[in-house]
Parts: sequence; C-alpha cells; structure tokens
Amino acid sequence: MWSCGQRCVLVALQAQPNRAVSVDQLVYRCGGSRPPQRPTDLPYSYVSRLRRALAPAAPVAAILRRGGGYRDAVNRAAVDVHRFTDLATRARAASDEAL
Repeated sequence: MWSCGQRCVLVALQAQPNRAVSVDQLVYRCGGSRPPQRPTDLPYSYVSRLRRALAPAAPVAAILRRGGGYRDAVNRAAVDVHRFTDLATRARAASDEAL
C-alpha cells in the first residue's frame, strides 16, 4: 500500500511531467505549512519507495534525479489529466477548423 506521502510526491511530479520539481517544492507541496523536522529528507525516502513500486512500469514511467530535484519521465498520455487536457485542446482546434 502506498503512503500518503508517496502519493503526494507522485502527484507533484506528474503535475509537471518531464520537468524537474525541486526538493523544496516537493517539501512544500507534501509537507504544507507543517513540514517535518528534517524537511529535505522527506522526498528522498518517498522517491526511493516510489522507484521500487514503479520498477515494473520502468519503460513507461521512471523518476529521475535532476539538478536540485526530481523529474517524472513519463509519457503525457499516460497521465489521465494531461491526456484529457490534450484531447480537449485537439477537440477545440478541430471544431474551430470546422467553422
């Protein structure tokens, strides 16, 4: 079972697929106004557990260390909210062309 923190880190990374999210941003997004005693340790343990959990899906998704943060290397079409947004944009463009 995934912890609340793991889910929070995954959502924070997938909200910006293929773009680095700094450790500070992860701490803020997942710790809110009450971060833990050692806030910079928070993402490291969650990311480690997420990597193990996502290992079977490695060709589709992977969490990479980039600069001062992490990047979720995932196809946008694999994330429901981004797939929906992309399809809605295409539908609007198609209806504009029909006019």
